[in-house]
Amino acid sequence: MTLLFHKLRWGYIRNNFQSFFFTIIYIAITLSLFIYRFGQYADTTIALAIARASAIAIYGQSGLIIVLILRKSISYVRSFGLARYFPLDHYVYFHKVTGWSIAFFSLVHTLAHLYNFAKLTNITTISYIDFLVSVNLGIGWFFGSACLTGWILVIILVVMLIFSMNFIRRTGNFEVFYYSHKLYVFYILVLFLHASSTLHWLTAPLIFLLFEKISAYYRTKKYHHGQTYVIEGTMLPSRVIRLIIRKPKYFHFVPGDFVYMMVPSITKYEWHPMTISSAPEDKELTLHIRAVGEWTNRLYDHFDNAKTLTLKKMLEEWKCLDFHPLFKDTDPINKFDINCGHHHSAGSLMQKRTMILPVPEDCDEDGCGKIKKQISIEHSDSESESGSDVQTNAVFLKEPLKIHLDGPYGAPSSNIFESEHAVLVATGIGVTPFASILQSIMYRHIEKTRHCPLCNHSWTERVPSRHINNLKKVDFIWINRNQTSFEWFVEMLSDLVEQQSTISIKDDRFFDIHMYVTNKDGEKSNDHNQRTKGSSIIDRSHSMINWHFGRPEWNSIFHNIRQQKRGKVTFFYCGRPDLSGYLRQKCNENDFVFKKEVF
Repeated sequence: MTLLFHKLRWGYIRNNFQSFFFTIIYIAITLSLFIYRFGQYADTTIALAIARASAIAIYGQSGLIIVLILRKSISYVRSFGLARYFPLDHYVYFHKVTGWSIAFFSLVHTLAHLYNFAKLTNITTISYIDFLVSVNLGIGWFFGSACLTGWILVIILVVMLIFSMNFIRRTGNFEVFYYSHKLYVFYILVLFLHASSTLHWLTAPLIFLLFEKISAYYRTKKYHHGQTYVIEGTMLPSRVIRLIIRKPKYFHFVPGDFVYMMVPSITKYEWHPMTISSAPEDKELTLHIRAVGEWTNRLYDHFDNAKTLTLKKMLEEWKCLDFHPLFKDTDPINKFDINCGHHHSAGSLMQKRTMILPVPEDCDEDGCGKIKKQISIEHSDSESESGSDVQTNAVFLKEPLKIHLDGPYGAPSSNIFESEHAVLVATGIGVTPFASILQSIMYRHIEKTRHCPLCNHSWTERVPSRHINNLKKVDFIWINRNQTSFEWFVEMLSDLVEQQSTISIKDDRFFDIHMYVTNKDGEKSNDHNQRTKGSSIIDRSHSMINWHFGRPEWNSIFHNIRQQKRGKVTFFYCGRPDLSGYLRQKCNENDFVFKKEVF
């Protein structure tokens, strides 16, 4: 109830007017349908009128819930900037609301019929059980099976609702949610058998859905659209793996977009949403994936197990090696070579483990086709080339890893360049969409670097509106339990603030970066760990990156953001659900826009 009153406050309505008006229209149409249908059966029993009225509400919302899963269509509409007028950022939320609404009206529909059947048993010779399950009473257009198909629909809805609960999805059981939701096909079919009038409400949504499915099939199966290969995998702290992937042909995305990923060697039918952490300007795609469920753990173990065998052999036979190039004219790696001028210990190898994978010969910069011939890795004892800068802990795998990508799809953070003052808040692996955004901003600044031919001075001009639109300021806040979780991203952030330092405008910082280590013992434990691993992450990071130990003081943060007065403030959040509610409330209190990443 408190949440309901909060959403009725003017501050919330002003900052979420798209969702508010969509909700009003949604409620108005649903109630209008219910009242209209109830009026048509007003001269019958109340129970029958309620049953019929709730049925038409179910039909309408069954069509709407299909529209809300048309990801490709929604992303296409988003590309025209229509997210400013329609709640495209909240389609997953409204999908859930519509699902619960269908469940509610289904309950009302079922109870009304149960009451009506109980009344009919008193005035007829038909038993209550026959009313509930018999197909001999002629109830329904499909062989009198309305009651029987009704119970089947109830079972399908209960299964789908239970396995879509947050406690199922958030505890690493995504596969259970994924497969149980495939029951929607049977739901639509049985709903049509239950009542033929369903066809009038579902025809248009089903045509769009069928078009998306056929289009996806031809792209992925017939034309190999989205088929590509992993060229590098790096094991990172907290069971995170970074995949560098050959970018498929015609794959164009904007910062903050996400893709659905399928790995045939793990399972041929599961697609999992993954945020793209590389910038559109990069030649390859990068995904950072945390192993939390069965599928992601199997992906992690694919590299972890292969690494163990290869690493053991490398430790036994460590020497200077000159490897055959895996990729021609490919970033980030063209040729791998190990510098023998340093002593390599097992500890240093295990800190950051990189697996290099071969790519089929017919996988060029335009995409990948079928495997024709495996590229082999040849070892020799020749001297390494001087000046090479390579990773000394690279492990070379023999088998390629083929994957399929479906997308890209737009997300709320894709609209960052429409903002004036953007505040990016991430917890843990939720930083991935912001990694893409910040890197893209860095690339755009690099493009505007200028050099003076007389004094050899270099500087970065202000980026024109066509590059970053209205964006005037970016505050980035990343929250983790310990320092090691920051390791993979700190280097890029240091480069980012270094680029900022070249801007020749005093007291006008474009970026402010704040890193929070929430573990109370984080500072002490990291000091102890870094004695054996070298300098700490904080020491290696740029001096303009602000490090904090403890949880953020949000009241102070919101106050400082208000004082900056750099334009309309928009919060972009990706991370733990419990923090999102608090930040949304604070944004409403301060007249800031709040956008949360949803998948």
